[in-house]
Amino acid sequence: PRWQLFPTPTTALNPTLERWTGRTTQDAVGNAECGALFGCHDVHGCALADQPEKCPGLRAMRRWRPVKAAAYTIQTASGHQKVISASYTPIPLTPQGPVGALVVMRDLTHQKWRESRLAARAKTDPLTQLPNRAAFLEACAKELRRTTRYAKPMAIAIADLDGFKAY
Repeated sequence: PRWQLFPTPTTALNPTLERWTGRTTQDAVGNAECGALFGCHDVHGCALADQPEKCPGLRAMRRWRPVKAAAYTIQTASGHQKVISASYTPIPLTPQGPVGALVVMRDLTHQKWRESRLAARAKTDPLTQLPNRAAFLEACAKELRRTTRYAKPMAIAIADLDGFKAY
């Protein structure tokens, strides 16, 4: 049986969430499977509908504590991915505990895109567009960890091209 992420179905989407997702309140009302509705994935790309224990909204409701700034991706109705940060606050509608949650979301898609561009630029030589010293050192550290983990030998070759940028 499909595992339902929330104990109660969705009752409404505000206009901003409708714009972000391309889904309407009519699409969501009565749907308790929010992970399936929005195609939520964690930062590693794993579907939250398949890992309910990692769903920040469910965590907030089960533990009866707010969850702040959980980052994950959602899929829009048109198939695009959006990176969001969401905070969940359980809402006590009955004496038995929460039956709902107030969810505040921020669209981080453009910010994450800018961060990835800056990270790529920080590791690329502007003249040659080849990996720079920082990228080399990062790759060396990664390979050193791998050779240590698998107990395999490693060799490094370095070539210094004097006057390379003069041509």
